[in-house]
Amino acid sequence: MKERMEKKKKTKMKKKKKKKKKKKKKTEIRRMNNYS
Repeated sequence: MKERMEKKKKTKMKKKKKKKKKKKKKTEIRRMNNYS
């Protein structure tokens, strides 16, 4: 059971990281638009 919870936590953290990356990309694109 403990291993199972750890696996779930890992996938959850991975999802959160992916979301953060997406947000960062959006700001980067916005910055590029501001520059041009």
